[in-house]
Amino acid sequence: MPKKTIIEDRPTPASWYQSVSGLFTPAEQLFLSSLEIALDGVPVKIYGKVRIADIIKVRPGLERGDYSGAFSKIRSKHVDFVLAHPLTTAPLLVIELDDSTHDQHERKVRDAFVDEAMYQAKIPILHVPLRKRYHEQNLRAQIVDILRENHDYRFQDM
Repeated sequence: MPKKTIIEDRPTPASWYQSVSGLFTPAEQLFLSSLEIALDGVPVKIYGKVRIADIIKVRPGLERGDYSGAFSKIRSKHVDFVLAHPLTTAPLLVIELDDSTHDQHERKVRDAFVDEAMYQAKIPILHVPLRKRYHEQNLRAQIVDILRENHDYRFQDM
């Protein structure tokens, strides 16, 4: 019988860690503030920096290798913001804040994959270009239109 390998976790000194100055970059914080104003009264919760594997899952029934490969493509990727149902936390809309890095080839490939994955999972995704200022009325109208198209009656009177 083969000998079982014991794996030990090397201790990590606590001194290797420090706090971050904020959960969001200044650009993300600016957008979040505008998003909160825009969505005042809209029955959604806003979550930021959400792991894609917490929004969508790999379909059951795949071969082990296919499942692992599919999961590995979503486990370490995040989206900027998710609007969720206030009671069930079901994802209603993904929002990506697109800065100049989204013009790079690798980022375009990543964005195309995320867009397709969300499409397959039936979760709409909105790409918002990075701005110095956001018009909350326009942002609200755009988001409410998407919610009306994709979800139930709660958004029809907004």
